[in-house]
Amino acid sequence: MIQDPDVLDTWFSSALWPLSTLGWPDPATAVLDPGQRPLTPPEPGLDDCLDYYYPGSCLVTSRDIITLWVARMMIMGLYLRGDVPFTASFIHATIQDGKGERMSKSKGNGIDPEDIIEKYGTDAMRYVLCDMQTGTQDIRLPVQAVSPFTGELVDLAAAKHGRSIFTYIDPRTGKEFDVLGTMPDLPAAKIISERFETGRAFCTKLWNAARFMFQNLGGHPFRPLSESDLAAEDRWILSRLSKVIRSVDEELQAYNPSAALGAAREFFWGELCDWYLEIIKPRMRDEDAAPTARSVLALAFDHVLRLFHPFVPFITETLWERLNGQCPVRGLAAPLPASPLLLQAPWPVPNAQWEDGALEADFGLAFDLVRAIRDMRARRGVSPALKLSVHVRTTENNAAVLARLRSFVIHLAHLESLDAGPAVVRPAAAAVQVAGGMEIFVPGLVDPVRERRQLTAKRDKLAEEAGKIETKLGNEGFLARAPAEVVEKERRKLAECRSQIEALEAGLRELAP
Repeated sequence: MIQDPDVLDTWFSSALWPLSTLGWPDPATAVLDPGQRPLTPPEPGLDDCLDYYYPGSCLVTSRDIITLWVARMMIMGLYLRGDVPFTASFIHATIQDGKGERMSKSKGNGIDPEDIIEKYGTDAMRYVLCDMQTGTQDIRLPVQAVSPFTGELVDLAAAKHGRSIFTYIDPRTGKEFDVLGTMPDLPAAKIISERFETGRAFCTKLWNAARFMFQNLGGHPFRPLSESDLAAEDRWILSRLSKVIRSVDEELQAYNPSAALGAAREFFWGELCDWYLEIIKPRMRDEDAAPTARSVLALAFDHVLRLFHPFVPFITETLWERLNGQCPVRGLAAPLPASPLLLQAPWPVPNAQWEDGALEADFGLAFDLVRAIRDMRARRGVSPALKLSVHVRTTENNAAVLARLRSFVIHLAHLESLDAGPAVVRPAAAAVQVAGGMEIFVPGLVDPVRERRQLTAKRDKLAEEAGKIETKLGNEGFLARAPAEVVEKERRKLAECRSQIEALEAGLRELAP
């Protein structure tokens, strides 16, 4: 036996990857493969592309090869170039199947991305993978096979194997199928995961919401707007938009795509669609007020598409083309730079001048009231079309906020009247709800016995929660170890629980027979 003299350890060669791909040790004399681009410098003033591209910024990899590959690249880079090959390493999660086993070709439990794309779409796959990426913790992705006999999904975690680990028995027909497609005597089955259905559902909702926005936008021309032209709800949504851009930026910088996607999604669904679109509906029917609302809506949707683009690039690019055709010039005080392709559009930046924490708090109070009234309707089976008279006992400050936003609350909660203040008295036979420092009374909805039972259950639940917080705050070890802001947060939660308990007990006294 003779040892081959021309052998290079695989991880040693891998360690040279950041350098050798750029022509090291001498890009000027490096041999180029057919079709490979020249290794000349991309910009004047640089010796070669090795100087330009080395070091890189981020390596994306798995934790199982940190010592085998990542560490060796760092060592080689420092030894041969005097600098690390990358400044950050993003260690992603490992995807497992429904049994908790790592997906791999040799086990036959891996999913072919093309099968997922064919069934759910490219954006749906990308969306789910980004949403699942919450850190280095392993992710379980239950897999199913599309039965070649019935077309139904077969859960591979529960299905019985056939003659090998790569074959399974269809529980409906009792016939055997192959998941690798390498056995000529057995029909092959595609492997998918129903978890990607959430990605397709998101893309469908985004598309439908965009269609609704385009209907409201019409063919809207641009005109410059100053702050004095904006209504309160316009300034609120712009404030929230600026802050969500900052939040998405921070999460992406921290390599947390799931949180970044979640922040953009919550703004789009929870604020732009659920609240702003509903608030501006009356303005859309007013020829004088509609243009400003449309300008703000077009700007907000423009920025939403930019924020979503890294996660769902194809559907956002299509919607961007439609937005360019319908509202080619968008902006507030001045037009935004035009871009025919979203891929080339600048990433949005926060605008501190838009941000108004006090205004956001005011709208938050109004939304708490609307949610509470909607909840009272739902729990008592009251039609959303029925207009209600609502009385709110709250502080002078809260009452002043509700007075300023009265028209929004009446519109969103579908009310006949709204009365708020510290001296408000609960009407007879009125349903009671406590939310955001407010006691909310709605006459004519209450069954006294049922109401006492519900209020008692809420009070007892809050009392249990308050007891747990009191125990925590009474623990000297917790007070000594926990950061001051955490201790203060617990104290605020306890004060809020006690305030709500007091309000519920007052309601119970008023309901006493």
